[in-house]
Amino acid sequence: MINDILKPGIILFVIAAIAAGLLGVVNSATEKPIKEQEIKTMNEAKNMVFPGENLEFSEETEVPSENLSGLSSLAYSVGKDETGNITGYAVKSAAKGYGGDISIMVGVSKDGTVKGISILGHSETPGLGANADNDSFKNQYKDKKAPFEVVKSGASGNNSEVTYIDAITSATITSKAVTTAVNGAVYYCKSELIKEGA
Repeated sequence: MINDILKPGIILFVIAAIAAGLLGVVNSATEKPIKEQEIKTMNEAKNMVFPGENLEFSEETEVPSENLSGLSSLAYSVGKDETGNITGYAVKSAAKGYGGDISIMVGVSKDGTVKGISILGHSETPGLGANADNDSFKNQYKDKKAPFEVVKSGASGNNSEVTYIDAITSATITSKAVTTAVNGAVYYCKSELIKEGA
C-alpha cells in the first residue's frame, strides 16, 4: 500500500530531475551563442548611429539610476577610430512613452552633436507611436545639437538655443519620450564624458 503511494511520487521526481538536467544542458549550450548575438546586434546599433565611421566600442557602462533625470535607464560605450582616438559615445537611453519605455541608441560626437539615433525597442501603437522608427522622424535629430523640443507639425524652426522636432501625427507623447531620451543622452555626455575625455 505504501509502495503504491510512493511509486507515483518517485516517478514524478525522476522525470522532473531528468527534465531539469536536460534544461540545464540546453541552457549551457545556447547561452554563449545568445550572448554573442546580443553583442553583435548592439554593436550594429552603435555603428548605425555613427554612419560610415566603423568605430570600435568599449563595453557598456551602466549609469546608476540616481544619476538619471527623467530617464528610465542610461548606458554608454566609448567609440574610437582605427587610430584609437575617441570619436564619440554610443548612448543607450530609455524614457516612458505612451505604451511603456522607448529604448533608443544615440550617437553623440565629441562636440555634442547627435550623429544619429536608432530605436531599439518600444510598445507604441502601430501606425501612430510606432512611426518613431521611421527615418523621416529619426533624421530630424541627425547632425543637430541639443536641446531638442517637440512642436506640432509645421511649427518647427531653429533658434540659437533650441532645435525643434516635428511631432509624429497623433503621437505627441511618443515624440516627447524619444526627445527626452535623446536630450538625456546628450546631456550626460556633455556633463560627464566630454569634459573628462572619457
